[in-house]
Amino acid sequence: MTFGDKLKKYREEHGISQEQLGAILGTSKQVISRYEKGQRSPQLDTVQNYARKLGLPVVYLADNSCDRIIEQEDNSLTPMQDALWRRISGMSDRKAEALLELLKHQE
Repeated sequence: MTFGDKLKKYREEHGISQEQLGAILGTSKQVISRYEKGQRSPQLDTVQNYARKLGLPVVYLADNSCDRIIEQEDNSLTPMQDALWRRISGMSDRKAEALLELLKHQE
């Protein structure tokens, strides 16, 4: 599910219009519409801001096009964590499942 799909789902579950959601998030109905149609993708700081305003986890609201989503207490990643995250964020479900199986055998 994309960022726009998740915004639309949130909006519909809460029975609010694109205009109302835009007002909550401090943006316009047109921007919300473009996100929902997949015509626009947010920067990570926008995802973080919207997640905070909606009371949602950043990881839920973000999709694979966003980098550095993993949150830690100090909000930083080591170079190794960053490299791993970038590598796995675009991985297909099939490849991710195979990687998990491989990691299970390493424990």
